[in-house]
Amino acid sequence: MLIQIIGQSFSRFKPWKRIMEIDVYNIKRYLLGSVGDDLESRFMTPFDVGWDFLVKFNHDFTGKDALLKLAEEKRRTAVTLEWNGEDVGKIFTTKLIPGEEPCEDISVQSDVFWNEQPEEPGFTYRADKVFAGENQIGISSGRIISYNYNSMISLGFINPKYAKEGTKLEILWGTPGTRQMKVRATVKKFPYNSEF
Repeated sequence: MLIQIIGQSFSRFKPWKRIMEIDVYNIKRYLLGSVGDDLESRFMTPFDVGWDFLVKFNHDFTGKDALLKLAEEKRRTAVTLEWNGEDVGKIFTTKLIPGEEPCEDISVQSDVFWNEQPEEPGFTYRADKVFAGENQIGISSGRIISYNYNSMISLGFINPKYAKEGTKLEILWGTPGTRQMKVRATVKKFPYNSEF
């Protein structure tokens, strides 16, 4: 009864309704990509994304020791990954061959999108494993089709040892339980914009 009253009293305040919906969507998230349900590997530190200059250690604060340890480890660094167009095309083609198990749709414009199913609202987040040979060295996230550069690119959060521009890597496309295929990728400068 109380929920009905609260719901009715807030129903005329559309901004509050929207805020409540957004909160629910973050709780109702869907994790796609070869990283699977492993949330831990999806989380980034300020040092993984190149924001270490924002962390100031000249004062005491909760978590300072943990951040100092992370700053020393430098386990990942941000790069741009340029996906091989031929490999992307092969994945897309699996949807057009009768009798063949299709891969997940690689033509979707972005890796973060709204799930439009009304019974299951929420946001979908994709992260795929990045490999150097047989060794997983990080993840790829934020994949987009760049019409300005006529390519598919993504953010890569990888072991700094492999972050040199021009390094050849592979991305494993496909959520566990679906067909998976590897895509060749090349490390490019971060940010990708050619005007910088």
